[in-house]
Amino acid sequence: MSGQRFKRQHPFLVFDCMSRYLLFLLFPLIRSLSLLQGNFAGWWSGFWMDIAAVGLILILGFIYWFCYLYRLDDQEIFIRKGVLVSSRWRIRYKDLATFSLEKPWYLRPFRVVRVKMDTDAGSRKKADVVLLLNRKETSRLAEAVGREIEGEKTPARSYRTRALYVALLSFLTSNTLSGVLFASTLISQSGRLFGEEAQRLFFDTLTNLAQTIVFWLPPAAAIFAFVLLGGWIVAFLLNLIRHLRFRVFRKGNSLTINAGLFTLKETELSVSRINYILMRQSFLTKLFGFYSVFLNCSGYGKGSDELSALFPALDERELNRSLRFFLPEYRLRYRKIRPIKRAFTRFIIPPASWLLAVIGVFIFFYSSMENFRALLIFLLIMTSLPLLWWLFVKITAFFHSGAGIKNNLCTFSLTYGFRIYTLAIPKERIAKIEVRASLFQRMIHCCDLIVIPYSEQPHRFVIQNLSEEETESFLSQIQLSTGKEEIKHPRF
Repeated sequence: MSGQRFKRQHPFLVFDCMSRYLLFLLFPLIRSLSLLQGNFAGWWSGFWMDIAAVGLILILGFIYWFCYLYRLDDQEIFIRKGVLVSSRWRIRYKDLATFSLEKPWYLRPFRVVRVKMDTDAGSRKKADVVLLLNRKETSRLAEAVGREIEGEKTPARSYRTRALYVALLSFLTSNTLSGVLFASTLISQSGRLFGEEAQRLFFDTLTNLAQTIVFWLPPAAAIFAFVLLGGWIVAFLLNLIRHLRFRVFRKGNSLTINAGLFTLKETELSVSRINYILMRQSFLTKLFGFYSVFLNCSGYGKGSDELSALFPALDERELNRSLRFFLPEYRLRYRKIRPIKRAFTRFIIPPASWLLAVIGVFIFFYSSMENFRALLIFLLIMTSLPLLWWLFVKITAFFHSGAGIKNNLCTFSLTYGFRIYTLAIPKERIAKIEVRASLFQRMIHCCDLIVIPYSEQPHRFVIQNLSEEETESFLSQIQLSTGKEEIKHPRF
């Protein structure tokens, strides 16, 4: 590939750029739909405005396509872009942390692939390089990148996740809020698309359904519950579609992850550039011994609708076997330091206090607001259940939290909110370690350990209420082996 001239991307980029200016297309679309329901003459008189808006967007897309050039060499890629101000840069393939190929359903008929490349030095929110290439050019680039990332030739290993485990991952990671926003946007636009009568019919049907199924609740409370449930179901389905057909391959220093139903995505990672792996559990999956495993590597899972999953769901036996097979560099270590027994109350006091406060408020209003007792009972259930769940998680945290170290790998066990985590991180990937101790913690000789790893997005992992003596010993091991000066702790 050496000596190639600069090229432009696939011409479909002109139309793909229209998503950047989708807001400008929304106004002429709404205007056309609203006038078309009235009279044809009014719609035709403003038709030129719609054509002008679409034409302007196409011109901007053409300028972007024309002024974005690239050149592929054997060991690096050169980029040149800009209209009035030109910028140039190059990226060596061996410096890539992730190399992703996306094949959305609307690009596949045109045999076009979206290529994303990321390094440790790029933007936190978007990929360093995004190209729209034909399949022939993509294959040449992928072959060159693969040679640099894989390094030493070793037999390939593969793992395919069962659909049930992908469903379990979607169940654990679905965000109700994102589903509600997606569904509410669709519903709010239904009046413009299908008419106000159709929108009114939908809301009336939803109200009647809520009153029929949950007859003992006020309509407002029932609709609120249905909205939350519906939002979660939408988010669950979106997550499920994105992660079906999940497969993992390991070859040399390269880890390749494939997933997707409508948008096929293949991501190649450099194992040496993985910052850490994170095992996530809920209280239920903790009881049944299941883990969802994620990894942190620049560029992987960076999109707002992406998860940095490595293994969607595994039991403890499969977890140890899979890590030994695919990532032998990450062997989990058992805890050497744990929370002290006297700190048990520090785990349960916050959720127990909130739970008692909610019950007290309910008792106060229940006796004085007879007409709203059904609503008050509903609110009590809705607020008490998460607090009770939080209490169970905090009790689990007392037995789960801790830290361990062996050779080059540190293992930290902690909880955050309703989630239970196990962090495995090489010592050289730890950017900073701090020790925090409040006045009450000093009285019982315990402290919090704060771990800040290297990553594109800032993360802090807090392991609470550890023994101060064991923590000092643990820190001395890391400090002696790494020679870092960013380990900070107070005088006890």
